[in-house]
This record gives sequence, structure tokens and C-alpha cells, in this order.
Amino acid sequence: MKRLSLAALVALAIPFVSCARPPASTLDVSVRAGETDRRAVPVSTVVALRAGTDGPLCVRGEGMETPGQVEPLSDGRARVWWTLDLPAGATGRYTLNFGRDCSDGAFSWTSAQDGATNLLFRDRPVLQYVHPNFDPEDIEHTKKPYHHVYDPRGRGPITKGAGGLYSHHRGIFFGYNHVYVGDSEERLDIWHANRGEHQQHAETLATFEGPVFGGHSVRILWNDLEGTPFAEEVREVRAYRQPEGEILIDFRSRVRSLVGPVRLDGDRQHAGVQFRASQAVAEDAEATRFLRPAGWADHPEDQEVNDENHVDLPWNAIRFPLDGRAYTVAYMSHPSNPPGAEMSERRYGRFGEFFRHDLDEDRPLAVHYRFWVVEDSDVTREEVEKRFQDLARPPEVSP
Repeated sequence: MKRLSLAALVALAIPFVSCARPPASTLDVSVRAGETDRRAVPVSTVVALRAGTDGPLCVRGEGMETPGQVEPLSDGRARVWWTLDLPAGATGRYTLNFGRDCSDGAFSWTSAQDGATNLLFRDRPVLQYVHPNFDPEDIEHTKKPYHHVYDPRGRGPITKGAGGLYSHHRGIFFGYNHVYVGDSEERLDIWHANRGEHQQHAETLATFEGPVFGGHSVRILWNDLEGTPFAEEVREVRAYRQPEGEILIDFRSRVRSLVGPVRLDGDRQHAGVQFRASQAVAEDAEATRFLRPAGWADHPEDQEVNDENHVDLPWNAIRFPLDGRAYTVAYMSHPSNPPGAEMSERRYGRFGEFFRHDLDEDRPLAVHYRFWVVEDSDVTREEVEKRFQDLARPPEVSP
């Protein structure tokens, strides 16, 4: 089971982070791998933000040199990031060289078209954020923002947009088909969103660009049939530097009510944070396979599972062919997510988990997921489990 104790959840609330310490032109830190082999795992530590610490960063240690990235915080400090490989049980020692640039490329944002922006690594597209303005005369194409995921080599999206089988399924998306506001018995459907209820991108709160990760934080309004917001979502999406042929994406969302009690309900097929592969996957659904954790390994990989025992999976993975290539997408659920999560699988290319939640102005819903995308159909259960441990029990960074 993926759920942890309260003490463990408190420890996970600020992943990868140690106590702040004064910066210098260089700073030495140690990283303990723990019980898991680490490969291309993002790690970070916090420093006081002073002159010389807000520019380029190069990290040396354990026979390697890799770029780092400085993320300013709001309290006069900064979080510094890099990625590393480290075998289980080992302690690595690293020197952070502030002001030194060893980057060989960086993430950046660029406009793609009206209502869409692309996240690039060097000149390769990684993600596309699709966020059209809602148009009541064109509900189908404007009712929700979502994130397209690109092939790890940037050849095109491996996720679906509007149209095709179940047009409302789009990339990485989030919604509920049974939403009740206050004492009203009227059901709003923020999943299909066919009657005028919809999600609307409101603003970009922050963008992240650099050699280790790129992404953004955006504010999305959940609106009723009259277009009045009843909830506000802050969605943060980041993609991290990875080996060639791979993408690692963090998806965090915090939804809060703007109007008092709001019931988020539905079922595993029509609610939650979901991934939907390209329409071409649906046209060859017999080729789709699932890779599941050890506790669910007895289920046939060529069959969907959607029953009462398919609950609280730490991760799940889908394999599918597309345009002559094979892909594996692992969907990992952070242990801090609400318990009782029901996993849904569909061989046409959609999968993800759902749980019910009662929102209030002082009781938001916070979720955290990670997606590992690999151009490979031979990813093993052990490899996905290690990637899940990177999320659930990350390496420890200390002076």
C-alpha cells in the first residue's frame, strides 16, 4: 500500500530539502541514496540568496559534472537543484560551484499558437499547455486547459487533444463529473463539461526555465453553468532533465472552494487526474499492455482492471505502440495523496486514479503525481518501482 504514517507525510512535505545555510562561491553537500538505486533523480537543497548565488551553477562530485539550477524563493532564500546517479546505500559528496556555467542546454517557454504555449528543452518540445479562452459557441474546443506530452525526442505529441474517441479526454487533465456546490442538488460536470460548466485558465503565476527543469504554475478557475467561479485551482507542472529517450514530469494541483462547501464526486472512469494517449492508440487498442506493482502483478497485462480491489496503487504503467515506436508511461501517486484512490484502466489509452473530496474554503484538495515517459516497451516492474521510490522516499541532502 502506498499510504504512509503522519510522521512520514510531514517529512515528505518539503522533499529533498535540508536546512538553509549561508552561500559561498562553493558549497559542499552530501547526498544519501537510502535503500534505492538512484538514476537521474532530481535533488535540491536550500541556501540563503545573496549576490553570486542567483546566476549559473555547476555541480561536481562522484566523478561527474552536471549543471545546477537556482530557484529563488519568497523568503530571501533559494532552492538549488541538480540530478544525480547514486547506488543504493551510498553517500555522495558534491560541490556546488556558484557562478560557473557547465550547462549544455536549458528548458524554455515559447508561444505555439493562440491559447497554447510550448515548453522546450534546447529546441525540442517537451510539453504543450493548451489553454484557450472559453467560448460558449465552441464549448467542445474551449472547455478545459490540459497538458500535451511530447515524444521524448520531440517528434510530436503522444497524447490526444479534442476529437477522436471521447473528445473530452485530453493529454494530462483533471476534473470531476459529479460536483455539488453548497446545498444545491444540481450536478455540475467538470469532466465532460458539455452544458457550459468549464475550467478556464486565469493567469500564469510563475514560469521556470533553466538547465535542470522547466515548467510553470498556473491559476485555473472552475466555473458553473453561468460562468461564475466556484473553485480555484493552482496547478504546477515541471519537467526535469533526463537521459535521452525519457521525460520526467511532476504534476501538483491545489483546488480550493470560493463559495463554501463543494462536493467533488464521481467514479473511477470519469474523475481524477488522468493521462490519455493519442487517438491512434485507441485505433490499435489490442496492442496496449499494463505493467502494475507487485501486489497487482497477477492481473493479465493485456486486460483492463477496474474493480474494488484496484485501489491505492502506488503506481501504474501503460505500454503502447505509436507511429512505429513503443512507449511506456508510468503514473506515480505521491503517498500524501488522499487514501482510497480508485485506479481506472482503459486499453484505448486512458488511465489514472480518482477519489472523492469535500472542499471548503479552509479545506482544499492537494494532489501530487509524477509521470515517467520512456521510448521503450521493455521497462521492468523493478525500474518503475525505483522511480516511485524517488518520489515517495527521495534521497537526503545535508551539509
